[in-house]
Amino acid sequence: MLISLTCAVYPGISVFSEEEKDLNTQYAPWTLKLGGGIGKIKETTYGENSGILKNYRISAEYNPRYFGFEFGISRSYAEIDFHKDREITYDYLVAQFIGASQHLNASVINGALSKDAFRDINQFNLTFLDIGPTFHFRPGKTFDPYISIGAGTSGFDSSASYRGYGRLGLRLNFDRFYVFTEAEGSAINRFNERNGRTHYNEYGGMLGVGFYFGGEESVKKEEPVANLSSP
Repeated sequence: MLISLTCAVYPGISVFSEEEKDLNTQYAPWTLKLGGGIGKIKETTYGENSGILKNYRISAEYNPRYFGFEFGISRSYAEIDFHKDREITYDYLVAQFIGASQHLNASVINGALSKDAFRDINQFNLTFLDIGPTFHFRPGKTFDPYISIGAGTSGFDSSASYRGYGRLGLRLNFDRFYVFTEAEGSAINRFNERNGRTHYNEYGGMLGVGFYFGGEESVKKEEPVANLSSP
């Protein structure tokens, strides 16, 4: 009797398992991602110069299975706290000692002592074009952890800024979209007119949503299962 009951229940369990597997199947290899988050930015040369960073990103990812690549645009707004009083006093005394009105005009009005120059140091924004490979541990499953690395640039001339980044993320898949969260760390080489180049380390988190597109549904409807029980 136990054997008969097992034979009767097993087909139903198999069908349920196949349906569960199909529900977790990834619809399309292309996705569009939108996200935003906050983090911390810190100057590498002077550790006390640190502040808050706000990140926004739009990107596309091609992920046919485990390995893929992602490219997109990230926008960062940084506000750094640093002690500038000593720097102001030093530049001002040098300008007074030299006694050159041209130097005073360049330094006080438009240069190191001007508000715009300080704003360029402690308040700035950067836009990067990012690209890099990704690896998904459970592609298409409900919970899909992944990692990625990459590099970004703000331009293609001598005044461009650059960065390298690494990400650890988790994707929660639904039918045609997903929600994701990421932790990111990056090293930034920023160009500014006053000091030439400044190096920063940035750490932050991001929350966003993504949509599958560019493919047909891979889930096929199963044919009705005939009743296997005896009449």
